[in-house]
Amino acid sequence: MKQNHKIYLRIAIFLMLLYIGLLFVLYLSEHADSAATIRSFGDACWYSLVTLTTVGYGDLTPVTPLGHAIGAVFLLLSAGIMMTLFGAVISFVTSEGLPFFLLGLQRKKN
Repeated sequence: MKQNHKIYLRIAIFLMLLYIGLLFVLYLSEHADSAATIRSFGDACWYSLVTLTTVGYGDLTPVTPLGHAIGAVFLLLSAGIMMTLFGAVISFVTSEGLPFFLLGLQRKKN
């Protein structure tokens, strides 16, 4: 495995662990509050996906101060997470995926 792929893999693993950790903390901070709309881990996942993709339906919102802070982190990380994952996929496709695809096309011609 090339050094660049190891770096992308480490970054992707770190971001996934950070994301899961934030989801867990969001769920723990919100589920006990009586006014909270985020009651389950699935609700926390839905809220984070809607926030990270900048759709913002507004059906689920955090009510605790810690929940608001995590929501702000999701907002700030949305572009970084999406672009890092997109960059990793593009890097893989252009460095390994595309040459294998072109090689397969060349073999079919012969």
